[in-house]
Amino acid sequence: MRRTTWLAVIAVLAIADVFLTWQAAGFECPLKCCCEELREQRWVESQLYAQELDRLSEGMLAGRCRLPEAAAQLNQYTRAHEYDALVVLRSRFPSLSDEACLAVVLLRHASRGSQPQPGCSPSTLSALELEFEQHYGMPLPTNWRGEDSGRLR
Repeated sequence: MRRTTWLAVIAVLAIADVFLTWQAAGFECPLKCCCEELREQRWVESQLYAQELDRLSEGMLAGRCRLPEAAAQLNQYTRAHEYDALVVLRSRFPSLSDEACLAVVLLRHASRGSQPQPGCSPSTLSALELEFEQHYGMPLPTNWRGEDSGRLR
C-alpha cells in the first residue's frame, strides 16, 4: 500500500482506540453527547414552535388578528429561532411565498388535529379561506389539507 493509505489507516485506528479508551474509563463519547444535546434542543424548539402556532391560530379564530397578520408573525418567529418549518413547506407548496406557506399551516392547524380549535366553525374556516385568496391573490393549494390527519408543523 501507499504511504498515505497506511497513515490514514493508522489515524483511524488511533481515533478508534481513543474512543474505546474513553468508553472503558466510563466517559461518554463527546460526539454522542453533542448529538443528544442537539436532538433535545430541536425537540424543545419544535415544542416552542407548536406553542406559537397554537397562540396565533387561537388569536386568529378569536378575531384578535387576521390570517395575514398571524402568518407574518409566524414568519418572524421562524426567522428569529433555530426551528425552520419552512424547509418542508417550500417543497410541499413550491408556488407559495414563505408567508403564504405559513398561512396554510395556520389554517390546517386551526381546522384539524384530534380536536379542532375552539371557534373553528365551517363558516369561520370559509371566511379564512376567502381571506387567504384575497390577500395572497391565489386560491389555496388543492393539497392544503394534506393526506394525513395530523397537524402540519
